[in-house]
Amino acid sequence: GRGKVTIVDFYADWCGPCHLLSPKLERLLLKYPDLALRKVDIVGWDSEAAKQATSEFDLPGLPYVTLYDRDGSLLGQVQGNRIEKVEEVIARSINQ
Repeated sequence: GRGKVTIVDFYADWCGPCHLLSPKLERLLLKYPDLALRKVDIVGWDSEAAKQATSEFDLPGLPYVTLYDRDGSLLGQVQGNRIEKVEEVIARSINQ
């Protein structure tokens, strides 16, 4: 997502709250044209993706979202189905 504010959505197919958050994140793409969405399927807690996410981001649970500015610097992290917090970080970044 270079040049765009990027959302990285850590999710799993077995995660109910992830299924609720996913369409909300996709709607943000319509609202903010300079936004990119990347999804990381954790699959299971013993998967390589989960191990890497846990070590790099101290992944506390799912859903978990990290947000990056246009240059790739971390803007924030949001745990849980909290779309209002995700949008707050995005709006703050775009309005800078």
